[in-house]
Amino acid sequence: MENQADQSQLDDENSAYWNRYAIRGWREVLFYLNGIQAQRLLVQVFLTDGQESIISSLLDIDEESGELILDGIRDHPFNRKAVPGAKIRVETSLDNIRIMFDTSVSELTHYLGSPAIRARLPDALVRLQRREYFRVDLPIANPVACVIPASAAGHPAPLKTVVLDISLGGVAIAENTGIFDPRTGDTLTQCEIALPDVGLLKVDLRVHSVAQVLVRTGHKKKRVGCSFVELPNPLASALQRFIMNLERERRGRK
Repeated sequence: MENQADQSQLDDENSAYWNRYAIRGWREVLFYLNGIQAQRLLVQVFLTDGQESIISSLLDIDEESGELILDGIRDHPFNRKAVPGAKIRVETSLDNIRIMFDTSVSELTHYLGSPAIRARLPDALVRLQRREYFRVDLPIANPVACVIPASAAGHPAPLKTVVLDISLGGVAIAENTGIFDPRTGDTLTQCEIALPDVGLLKVDLRVHSVAQVLVRTGHKKKRVGCSFVELPNPLASALQRFIMNLERERRGRK
């Protein structure tokens, strides 16, 4: 499956992924849904006509009724708009591949005594390879720092770099001191990225590209492309919300 980030506001971009990467075979769709359930993965559920979302899990798949059961949250704003027929989008990561599908709410119900959401089984889903994650540029006016520990930076003190862009797959960082000399394949452990409204992310980064970039001032900066190493689901969910909100704000200013 391929796609990610905003929902209704990114549908134009997402449609390209659907047209190219959608999996529509019934058995293939069930294969991925069963994998999500078997691994007890966290999923994020969005209302496609609003901003509400919840972190959930796939509790049950009922092939006979053509429905699935998602974990619900009692007394959450999401519930007020999750009426029968409401469109939702479900996203998660399975074996480092982003999975996304659209469906509709059948009803808010209970499952084994707890709040739950009954929804239609999707006709298709999209698989999004890491390299195809939706990526957003970060504001230059309020730069986001990525601090690389001294041991990983090969320097006596921690190294502060600037995050240029970010996705669920990784980040691009810039450094202009000349003291940082990463190589493709290096792993930078325990890096710290402070994201507004999210908090401090402690992540391991694997370097996959290094390039010199000439900026407007005529100076050169080192641009280092990195992928996240086994980003935990809670961090992935927090990062996804940050990316969505940032893109939503950006589009709202246009």
